[in-house]
Amino acid sequence: MKIGFFGNTRNVLLLIAQSLQSMGHETVLVVNRKDLLYRPESSFPEYEQVYPEWILDFSQFSEWDYISLDPKIAPVLDTLSSCDVLFLNDLGPSLLPFLNKPAISFLTGSDLTHYANYQTVNVRLNDVEVDYLKSQEGKLLKHLLLDFIQRQRDGINSSVAIRYFPLGIDRLGDALLTEIGVLNSKRIFQFIAELDGINPVPQPNHERVRVCCPVRITWKLPIIPGFSQLDYKGSDIMIRGLGLFYRKTGINMDIVLFRKGLHIAELEQIIEEEGIADQIIWLDEMSLFEYKKEIIRSDIVLEQFAESMVAGVGLDAMAFGRPVIGNLRPELLGDSMPICQAKTPEEICRQLERLVFDAQERERVGKAGREYVEKHARIEEFVRKCIGYLMPAVSDHKKNSNNSFSSYLDYLGERHRYIESDISANFFTQISSYDRSQAVTLEGPFNKEVGFAWYASLNEYESDADDMNHPYRSRLVFLEDGKLLSSRHSTHDEIRNIGRGRYSHWRDGLIFSTTDNSDPNTNGRIYQILFVETVN
Repeated sequence: MKIGFFGNTRNVLLLIAQSLQSMGHETVLVVNRKDLLYRPESSFPEYEQVYPEWILDFSQFSEWDYISLDPKIAPVLDTLSSCDVLFLNDLGPSLLPFLNKPAISFLTGSDLTHYANYQTVNVRLNDVEVDYLKSQEGKLLKHLLLDFIQRQRDGINSSVAIRYFPLGIDRLGDALLTEIGVLNSKRIFQFIAELDGINPVPQPNHERVRVCCPVRITWKLPIIPGFSQLDYKGSDIMIRGLGLFYRKTGINMDIVLFRKGLHIAELEQIIEEEGIADQIIWLDEMSLFEYKKEIIRSDIVLEQFAESMVAGVGLDAMAFGRPVIGNLRPELLGDSMPICQAKTPEEICRQLERLVFDAQERERVGKAGREYVEKHARIEEFVRKCIGYLMPAVSDHKKNSNNSFSSYLDYLGERHRYIESDISANFFTQISSYDRSQAVTLEGPFNKEVGFAWYASLNEYESDADDMNHPYRSRLVFLEDGKLLSSRHSTHDEIRNIGRGRYSHWRDGLIFSTTDNSDPNTNGRIYQILFVETVN
């Protein structure tokens, strides 16, 4: 079976793909981001020069290319459409409506709480000028965002299973999944630890104990729009606990923190207040490979202390045999995981007293953690669970052939017709007062461009045209048999691939399409241009 992957948050999907390969399946992984923690070379330095054939780097496409469905992402759709089943992470669920494949939505946080949340529209447009939002382009922008969010929600809902955190861990995520229509029976979760080739490493037992906290420094409440409680790690609680330990014992430690997160400067103030600034070692964000070296160098690893959950950092530490202090959320997950439970400064202090002064206790807790992940966090078990959801749906989908690109263009056409019907009344109202007798008739023949696009030379109007530095400068409107066409400033790909009256006054010419994609040289219609004052 050929299994496709889109997205690779923290390289977990790469590990799942490798596990499936060991079971005899063919896999293909689409890497969609340039962020280091999303890239295979972050975990496997041997991939820095070249990826194996089954890993495809499409990170040249931006987030907006997927949100706006730019036609250039067609190779991604074609790659995924060649697979039998899919694992979709990040923006991936938004592509599922075009692919008609059995899929698992592998959600890790923002792919649900941001990309599938209608409030994201308000978050993204909060700093945009009101006048622009009232304009044609502003309305189009809002429509594109709403359309993307709906596709992400539809993709999640149509997945055969949704990997997300246990009920209660993320209240916003739970509410969104319920709102989308996802039944609890479709939700799956298992802790996943990287164990293959990773052996527990003996305690370093530094004379000056080394404590490492690699989680993001995001902690100030209230929660910022666009984030969820999963993003908040209780870094302030951690520093208060470390400060309390120092004042109580007088013991200096090496405390390793990473410069990543929203509230680094604010945390530095608390560090100064607690009097432990000279114990802090700041590191820049690094690859997962280098980060794991820091785990190995540490005597104790600190996790989250807020209302998120112990996850990747804690599991990595346990895999290497390191004791972990953090808030497991035992009220929701129980207390079976052998971490040193703490959610207040006082509890952190007590757990440090337990571990700092007793190397044997550190060894014992670290060994128990390794045994736990070997028993409960094996990636092979999670993969078998996923296959159990996917296999029953495979045969039905194999009967349905699907041309992803043609379906994609059909959808684009429908979407733009809807958008145009919604905003065109405002457009026509604004320019209805202009005297159409001033319109200039374009004389053919018109030159064929690409696809549905045609070209008319407008050398004399180049100073008013759009260009790379002024993408919305042109005051030109286009008429077909006296009817105003509203799709100004269209991208050239949209004109070529969709047409239907889209046009662009670009530099020294007009790139346009007819309303029915016919040949303007033979359809008998009159084409005119009219220059108006700036049109919103």
